[in-house]
Amino acid sequence: MKKIILSILLSFIIVTILLLLAILYLNKTYIPTKAKAYLIESIEKNIDYKADIADLKLSLTKGITIKNLTLYKDTPEEFFLSTEEINLIVLFWPLFKKTIIIPSASINNAHLDLKRNQDGSLNLPKIQSKKNDTNFSFFIKKIAINDSAITFIDNSLKLPLEKKITAINSTITLSILKNISLKTTATINEKSNIAINGAFTPDTNMIKLKTKIDQLDLKDYTQYLQLEKLNIEKSLLSDAALNTVIDLNQKTIGLDSSLKKIKAQLKINNINTSITSALNLKLSYDLTTKEISYYNCLIKPESVQIEGIPKLDKLSLSNGEVTVSNNKALIKEVFLNYKNNLIKIEGEITNITERSLNLHLNSQNIDLSSINHLFIDKLQNISIFGNIIIDTLIKGKFDSIDNIFFNGSIITDNTNIAFTENNIDFNDIKGKILFTKNSLSWDNLNCLFKEKTLTSKGDLKDFQYPNINTNIKYSNFDIDTSLNVVDKAINIGKLSIKAFDSILETNGIIKLDKNNFFKVKSNLNLNLENLKTILPEVKVFQTLPLKGSIKLILDCNGPFKTPRLWQAKATGESKSIKINNITLSDLSMFYLQEEKLIKSLQLKANLYSGNIALDTIADLNQKEMPFNAFLSMHSVDIEELKNDTPIKDKTLAGTLNLEANSSGNLTGLADLRSKSLVEIKNGYLWGFNPLRKLADAISIISLDDIIFKEASGNFSIQNQKVYTDNLSLNSDELDIFLEGTIDFKGALDMLASIQAKESIQKSKNLSSILMSALGEITKVKISGTVNKPKTSVMPSVPTRNIVDNLKGIFNFD
Repeated sequence: MKKIILSILLSFIIVTILLLLAILYLNKTYIPTKAKAYLIESIEKNIDYKADIADLKLSLTKGITIKNLTLYKDTPEEFFLSTEEINLIVLFWPLFKKTIIIPSASINNAHLDLKRNQDGSLNLPKIQSKKNDTNFSFFIKKIAINDSAITFIDNSLKLPLEKKITAINSTITLSILKNISLKTTATINEKSNIAINGAFTPDTNMIKLKTKIDQLDLKDYTQYLQLEKLNIEKSLLSDAALNTVIDLNQKTIGLDSSLKKIKAQLKINNINTSITSALNLKLSYDLTTKEISYYNCLIKPESVQIEGIPKLDKLSLSNGEVTVSNNKALIKEVFLNYKNNLIKIEGEITNITERSLNLHLNSQNIDLSSINHLFIDKLQNISIFGNIIIDTLIKGKFDSIDNIFFNGSIITDNTNIAFTENNIDFNDIKGKILFTKNSLSWDNLNCLFKEKTLTSKGDLKDFQYPNINTNIKYSNFDIDTSLNVVDKAINIGKLSIKAFDSILETNGIIKLDKNNFFKVKSNLNLNLENLKTILPEVKVFQTLPLKGSIKLILDCNGPFKTPRLWQAKATGESKSIKINNITLSDLSMFYLQEEKLIKSLQLKANLYSGNIALDTIADLNQKEMPFNAFLSMHSVDIEELKNDTPIKDKTLAGTLNLEANSSGNLTGLADLRSKSLVEIKNGYLWGFNPLRKLADAISIISLDDIIFKEASGNFSIQNQKVYTDNLSLNSDELDIFLEGTIDFKGALDMLASIQAKESIQKSKNLSSILMSALGEITKVKISGTVNKPKTSVMPSVPTRNIVDNLKGIFNFD
């Protein structure tokens, strides 16, 4: 037994030595010379690349070892493929049956340089159709690719793409049932990890792959999508699983993928979008037509941030689902967040290639203070706050804003608008506003304005060239407007304002330039009593009683902010008006302003059996705007006039004539100057307070029957005082001469000179006799005010003269 074992062992040793000697011989002689050359020749015969092999060896452990195989076109330095080492385990006994069986092959540290040319072709070697003269059959069990790399350059793109895939470790196994399985791991650009498990079944001619990808930047690959307006600045794919089925019979590729997280930064027309989302994608791709025949993509956005939309700061989308399939996208309960205002979005994009959409947007309680800049950024001193609810349907093609159409409603609740410069507030605005892309309409929109309810209805059409029709009711006001805006101008077709029983109707144009040039025509029927309520802030209307109606027609144009440059013409008429109870009847007015001049301001009216006329001109070229005015009054019955004044219980009579020339500045009355002539015929004037006080001062005279046949005098106004030095009151009994001043506050500073006439001596009244004895003149100082005058007599006649006069009167010595 020992001899048998020894013989076997000895035989094994001898065979081994012989085999080693054979391998040594082959490695020293045959393989380096003939086998190596034959292998290179065989490679070059089957492909159109040149081949280099640094070394070819045979060993008992590694089998056939090929060192530094290089395939190249022109020079080895510009190689297509280079390998550090290829090991082939070959079973030798099948060689005798002309069968090459390789149980295991390994390729170590291989580097493939793959290029795509500008015409789209690849630099892959062309397999030459060579007849197999040796009739050897070939079978390989397992191929292992270890620590290898691929450099891929695509020059067919606008921006050439270069990617380097490293740390490639792959195993390809042929099972007994002739299924080919694949296991591969690799790293792309030292950042992205990829793992592929797959199998090919020849019976069905199908390839099935399961791929896992982590941290893959998709940015550079988006060029293949050929979206010219889309710029993807960053796109990171994390934790993705892809199931792929390639049917070589049907020539289709089916994909079922689950992408747990995609992060991307996109830019379209200066709009930046940042996306974090999960995604499930299914699709079928036809290799023959090179088209996607079916796809279904479910997107679950975790966070979408959008920046760069005009007037908007930032938008965000979250929650919900977006399903894209067969050129259609469905959106379900996606929430848009803008400045903490949530809007729910639901709907569909019905044709993605044509970018058609049909969306429903619904919001709850949008805070206006956070979005008012969107629609009033060109208006100043306006503050809008409160809440609104928006419900909107959007349809159209989103390739351009011109192709998008929408309609919906805005419900206001506790909304407020404040014009801060004018301190005007509209509070608690309630109602419903209907809108489309280019119009607004509303009915029964109401609010509180100065603690009273304001109601409005109307519509606005064409936001680019607005056409506005509105009706506003507020207290005793009813306002109708119809206007449109074209080429930076407001065309007023109608502006009708009814206030109590007054009405203003206007039409014209206002240009929206720096001067706001306007041209309007207006008709006004004004009840003067309404001014007190219409303009409560104007104090003069609160204190000055006004009654009657007046009709005015105005034609005016010029820069709105510069009244002195206006061109204006106005006419007016009234049957009767009262100003502080003074009645003017058959009133007519005329106003003409042009070339920076008030060429005419005329007023004519009947006044208490007489008439009054005012004619004024002014120079608006000068800063102070000086004016000249001429006032005339003729045949005015003083007794009729005083009946409409607070002194109607006084005894006054006579006929008044007045002519006055005045000048001054429209900017103020401090420099007012005037000269006038006053004349009174057959006047009984003792009811006038200063004269009554004067009569009291010289009460020794009986004045009840004295009528001034004539009263006249010249007056002037200067330094806010009325001056006279020759006011005379003439009667048969005596003459009164007045000189002095009355200021604008009614203060008196006057001197009265009284002269008795001969006719007073014929009176049997003792006081008249004594007055006659006083001599020629008595002087009285008048002070105080018009309402409360004060007098003091200034004696100036010697006693001797008084005695002499008395002797003459009574005819004794």
